[in-house]
Order: sequence, then C-alpha cells, then structure tokens
Amino acid sequence: MPTSTAQPGLVARLSQWSLALFFVLAGTLHFVFTAHYVAIMPPWLPAQHALVIVSGLFEIAGGVGLLINPCRRLAGLGLIALCLAVLPANVQMLLNAQA
Repeated sequence: MPTSTAQPGLVARLSQWSLALFFVLAGTLHFVFTAHYVAIMPPWLPAQHALVIVSGLFEIAGGVGLLINPCRRLAGLGLIALCLAVLPANVQMLLNAQA
C-alpha cells in the first residue's frame, strides 16, 4: 500500500499540470474577454466587472497553487469554492442561451 510520501506517477503529474494550466488560462480569459464574462452574469449581482476580475485572479492563483506542494490542498479547496461561486453565472448563461 503506497504511503502519503510516495512520489506521484506520470499520470498524476500530467493531470496536475493540465488542471493547473486550465485554470490559469481560464483566469487569463477573464482579463481578455471581460465584457463577455460581465454579460453572462446574473443581473442581481452587484459590481459585476469587479467580480469578473477577482474571479479571474483567484482562478490564476488557484491554478498556480496546484503546482506548489505546500499550497496544493488549499488551492484545490479554493478552486472548488470558486467553481461553486461562479455557478450562478453559468446557469444564467444557459438560461439566456435557451431563450
């Protein structure tokens, strides 16, 4: 039975880097396509532009955190919380697409 000090295998490393890259790129897109992200937000949310910027920063920080061993667990938990926090915008985008 492997212990917690075992080195991760190739698949685990590739998965880790892929997930980190996904979040860093997704966070970067918040700065490139800010208007798009603001447009999909529910109208009842205040400070939509600021929320887009902050969520982009947290996505980038979480992605980088996944690559730093002492930060990995906290980054993962933070990214889970972030995914839940942005869920209303994703639901709003789905509802608008069906209208």
